[in-house]
Amino acid sequence: MKVTLKDVANLTGVSIKTVSRVVNNQGEIGEETRIRILDAINQLGYRPNQLARGLITGRTQAIGVIIPDITDPFFPEIILGAENAASERGYNVFLCNANREPTLELKYVDLLSQRQVDGLIIAGSRLDKDGLMSAAKGHCTVILTPNSIPEATTFTIDEYYGGLQIGEHLLSLGHCQIGYVEGGWSKSNNAQSRQIGLIKSFQDAGSSHSVKTASIDLVTVDNACQAAKDLLKENRTITALVGYNDVVALGILQACRDLNLQVPKDISVVGFDDIPEASRQSPSLTSFHIDRLKLGSDMMNALLDEIEKETGDHARIMVHGHLIPRKSSAAACI
Repeated sequence: MKVTLKDVANLTGVSIKTVSRVVNNQGEIGEETRIRILDAINQLGYRPNQLARGLITGRTQAIGVIIPDITDPFFPEIILGAENAASERGYNVFLCNANREPTLELKYVDLLSQRQVDGLIIAGSRLDKDGLMSAAKGHCTVILTPNSIPEATTFTIDEYYGGLQIGEHLLSLGHCQIGYVEGGWSKSNNAQSRQIGLIKSFQDAGSSHSVKTASIDLVTVDNACQAAKDLLKENRTITALVGYNDVVALGILQACRDLNLQVPKDISVVGFDDIPEASRQSPSLTSFHIDRLKLGSDMMNALLDEIEKETGDHARIMVHGHLIPRKSSAAACI
């Protein structure tokens, strides 16, 4: 049988309104009365109705987090960082997996809005700029995106700098001809900055340096493996391969094994994001590191600050990273 405010009031001999004030941390209640009510709540196992509580406080203490792909190793640490930050400030998190479908993202936005969440975090969305602007309307929203969304606070990974750093790393090792395997979905979201940075570093090195590119529509190890094989067969002078992210780089490593190429003796391999699997590979993967635990925490705290301060101010925050050289990259074998 469900325990109600009335049950708590009957046990403590106070009014339902007094119990409600204690539950919702409102008004001035004597310390002795407050302790007696809290003891009764624990004794009876009373659980507040969050929707009803939200009608009183104006908040449900709930945040919706939408990610595009729960199987993508980029997201677990972001989710963990966001959940930790929310818990520290008394909020709960509802996680939604959009399964790479933009229409499902918008459906979750509507569903979470109906559930009266206090705010939304959208990380790594497959929505285009117009879709993200639509999702942010009417909500306190923080989005991880390369796009500028006036209606939301946005976090943007400095992908151009990451690509530039990877290029400069390979150039310092004597690589002149390299390959790049791009995640095709990002083209529709204008998320090609890492590729642009990589190519820019080689263009600045002179006309004898070049980057050959291939693209996959769905980022999987198998797709990346096949793309890398095709790239190597068509361009025999390539001495290094770079993956759009570490999942792509893992596929590249598999392609090298299938083609009996030793990494890094015959060819160097570099990834992006520095997921946990990167350091566990043999050889360990050189990758551009993003502190995703901190990123998730920072996104959540930015959202909660906006909710609690009710300022309506939005910021665009750049997320920086750094290259971690490991055993998968070495001097070019020319």
